[in-house]
Amino acid sequence: MIRVSGLTRVYGNTVGVEDLNFEIRDAEIFALLGPNGSGKTTTLRLMTGMISPTNGYVSVDDIRTDQLQRLPEIHRKIGILPEVPGHYENLSAYRNLQFFGRMYGMSDRAIESRTKDLMIEFELWDKRESAVATFSKGMKQKLAILRTVMHDPKYVFLDEPLSGLDPESSKFVRDYMKSLKENGKTVILSTHDLDDADKLSDRVAVVRNRLLAIDSPSALKAQVFKRTVVFHIENIQGLDLKEIGAMPFVNSVKISKDSIVMEVESPEKNNPDITAYLVGKGFRVQFIGEIRRSLEDVYLSIVEKSKEGKL
Repeated sequence: MIRVSGLTRVYGNTVGVEDLNFEIRDAEIFALLGPNGSGKTTTLRLMTGMISPTNGYVSVDDIRTDQLQRLPEIHRKIGILPEVPGHYENLSAYRNLQFFGRMYGMSDRAIESRTKDLMIEFELWDKRESAVATFSKGMKQKLAILRTVMHDPKYVFLDEPLSGLDPESSKFVRDYMKSLKENGKTVILSTHDLDDADKLSDRVAVVRNRLLAIDSPSALKAQVFKRTVVFHIENIQGLDLKEIGAMPFVNSVKISKDSIVMEVESPEKNNPDITAYLVGKGFRVQFIGEIRRSLEDVYLSIVEKSKEGKL
C-alpha cells in the first residue's frame, strides 16, 4: 500500500501541492485528475522520491520516501513513465532496454529473457535492432512503457501515457494497464483523458493543489449529481407537476418537450411507482431512460466549485 500523509511541496512563493492525504490500495488503478498546474506531476514525483516534500511524507509498503538511505528499496518496487520519457534515440530499442535493465540491477540473463518476452508482447521484437529515432510516437510510447515495467515493479506510475497516441496505440496501452492490475500490480495514472479514467480506474482523486475529492467514479457521480430519469409521454397535456413533486422520493421535476425529467432517490425502486401514477392518470408512457453523468461532468463540477470557494 502507498500512503500519502500531509504531503506539501512549496516552490518559493508557489504552492505545488498542499496537505494531501490519501491511500492507494494494492492491485487497483488509481487516477490523479486535475487541470494544468494543479500538482499532478508534482504529486507523482513526490510519491516516487524524485523530489522531496516541504512537509509530510509518502510511504511505499511502510518505507518512507524521506528515509533517503532506503530510497533504493522503493525504487526497486516502482516503475515510472514520465510525461516526456526520453530515449537514447540513436541506439536500438534492444540497447535502450539493456541499458535500463542494468540500471535496475538486473543480470544479463534476466535482461535478455525479460526483453524478449516483453518486446514480443508489445509487438516490437521485429524492430529490436532498429534505432529508436525511426520509431513512430506510438512505438516510442510502447518502448517507454516496456522500459517502465522491465524490472517487474509492484507499483507502476504513468504520467499522461495516452497523450497524442493513435486509437490503436491507445487501446494497447489501456489493455496493458488492465493486464497489470489483473496480475496484481498497482497502477497510478495521471491523465487529462477523463473518459479513459472513468473506464479504467477503480478510484480517482481530483486535485487542484489540494485534494478536492476521492472515490470511485460511480460513487463520485452519485455524490455530485442526483440520479435523473426521463419519462417520455405520448401526450403530456394536463400533467400536474405539483402532485409528482410531492412524492417523497422525488427531489425535483420539470417538463422538457414531451418528457418529464425527475431527480429521484432510486430509479430502481421509484420508477414503478411513478409509472403507476402516470398510467393511473391516463397518460401513456412510451419509454423511460436515465441521464448518465460522465466523469467529465463530475470533474468539471468539482473544479468549478473549488474555484468558487465552495470546496
